[in-house]
Amino acid sequence: MRRMPLKAALPALLLLIALSLGVSACGSGDDNGGGGGSLTAADFQPPTAAPSDAKKGGTLTVVSSGDIDFMDPGAAYYQVTYIIDYAWQRALMGWPPDESKEAQPDLADGQPQVTDGGKTVTFKIKKGIRFSPPVNREIKAADFKYAIERGLLPGVATSYVASYFGDVNGYDAAAAAAEKDPTVAPNISGITTPDDHTLVIKSSKPTAPVIIGALSLPLGAPVPEEYAKQFDTESPSAYGDHAVGTGPYMVQNNSSGELTG
Repeated sequence: MRRMPLKAALPALLLLIALSLGVSACGSGDDNGGGGGSLTAADFQPPTAAPSDAKKGGTLTVVSSGDIDFMDPGAAYYQVTYIIDYAWQRALMGWPPDESKEAQPDLADGQPQVTDGGKTVTFKIKKGIRFSPPVNREIKAADFKYAIERGLLPGVATSYVASYFGDVNGYDAAAAAAEKDPTVAPNISGITTPDDHTLVIKSSKPTAPVIIGALSLPLGAPVPEEYAKQFDTESPSAYGDHAVGTGPYMVQNNSSGELTG
């Protein structure tokens, strides 16, 4: 069965709900035979700000009719998984509640710089953001490079990495390297980190908008190589059982990093 990404499915779902409500309202009437007023999508605007009595901290409980697919952000695909991921993982780009047209900086320190006719994208990384324990260090540009590259491993098998990053320089060679040795994340030569807070992605085609949008997906969440590579040698990768996040929530784990929550 073909699976639809969250960002693609959500507008269609909201439209379907709005149309259904509108039809129901138009078909209703009072005892005197008068027609009721039509309901539109404007009558069902989603909340975009926290309630006035919101408090920091506490436990977030999510109730769903089905389970998530993967706790590993690199393998995440289903919609309910995205909901969980965005609570405990932060991506390079993101979608604030009141934004639906263009991805906005999250762990990126401002909008990326697009040069070379749309073939080169340069991100600056925010300082002071740390991984949850047991890694507990500041994120670096290399963590985003590794997050993308590990998506080529059979044990992670990110379902959209080829579609969105296939034109990045060195992608084909990296894919071949991953096929030859499926236990080590391959180097994608077109993704470089000039310093700890700069990520540069160069492509053979002007695909900057695609790359920027793709890095708002769970694959855009940083993954610490020195910690995750031991789990990525397995197939499937065991990183999902030991994943670390960047907040604002975290999944409870033990001293070795194994998820227990």
